[in-house]
Amino acid sequence: MLILNNLVEIKNDEIYVATNIIAQELERKHQTIIKVVINYEKELQMLGVLRFEIVKHEITDKGGAPKKIYYLNEEQYIFVITNMRTKPNEMTKVMKAKLEISRQFVSMRKALLQIKLQQQNQEWIETRKKGKESRKEFTDAIKKLHEEHCKNNPDSTYVKKPNLLYSNITRMINKALFDIQITTNINKRDCMTKHQLSYLDTAEIKMQEIIHKCIDENKDAKETYKILQIEIEPYAKFIGKSNVIDLLIPKQISMFES
Repeated sequence: MLILNNLVEIKNDEIYVATNIIAQELERKHQTIIKVVINYEKELQMLGVLRFEIVKHEITDKGGAPKKIYYLNEEQYIFVITNMRTKPNEMTKVMKAKLEISRQFVSMRKALLQIKLQQQNQEWIETRKKGKESRKEFTDAIKKLHEEHCKNNPDSTYVKKPNLLYSNITRMINKALFDIQITTNINKRDCMTKHQLSYLDTAEIKMQEIIHKCIDENKDAKETYKILQIEIEPYAKFIGKSNVIDLLIPKQISMFES
């Protein structure tokens, strides 16, 4: 799935775009989008629950006064943009932004579709279960490395940010093996194929062995990280970098949707 700017997001298996994102992409004031939503509130509610949240402030707006952000589903989004005026001199720019958000709704639906299909496959379920067990051993190894590092380096950043080492190593491995273009609130492993899960499982088992070896050799976390980076490269080159999601063919999508 290609999501260039992560414009849309998933909340409780539903796809939404926030009104502040619409304002940002169309280069309009957020209040302008809000005004359209309020004017057509009854119509929008007929297309689904009109969700919103109150935030302290937005990056795009000055001041710290609370702001209301609406989350529109695809039908609500289409209704809103079709009821917005577009000036002749901004037609190309606005049309491009509208099309990009629409494309991302389609891509995200495809992503959700794949996740649901995979989670019904027994082989995928077994592979995912096996990976959870390996992941536990892998994170235990990182935990031990973190403890040893902090013991010998009390002023290290890893002391102040205990989860940083986990995220750095995990991100490094994922980046080496996969091209992940996915929203952060989806579990990346749920979006992987059975083969991708197996590749990741094998990599983490190997990385776990290297971490324990580095601990035995009294190497700190920074040295170990560099070694892991070097060791993952030939394996990543061997299996070939693959894209997470965007794996269903059009025929499968049309069959499932029908």
